[in-house]
Amino acid sequence: MSNEKMERAMALVEEQEISWDVDAFFSIKVQIDELTELKKDLQASITKRAKHDFDQGKGKTVVLKGSGENSLKVTRSETVDVKHPDFLYQIFGATYDD
Repeated sequence: MSNEKMERAMALVEEQEISWDVDAFFSIKVQIDELTELKKDLQASITKRAKHDFDQGKGKTVVLKGSGENSLKVTRSETVDVKHPDFLYQIFGATYDD
């Protein structure tokens, strides 16, 4: 095989590898976007359930249990301590820069 043919074959292999990388990147991005939406829906459902329990007078703290060892502790508070400031940007966008 001549050097020119060898170089063309190597270039073709490299293009195929780059194409696979790009396709894999976007496949993962779509999966992340779908999981992010699912996470938001689950958080809304959990928040709704916790609010219902608070409204039923079940105290200041509610424990929601999943299977096995999975559980969430939700505490009603008079003050807000921001644990994940990135959520504020997701909720309010650029309206409040600071």
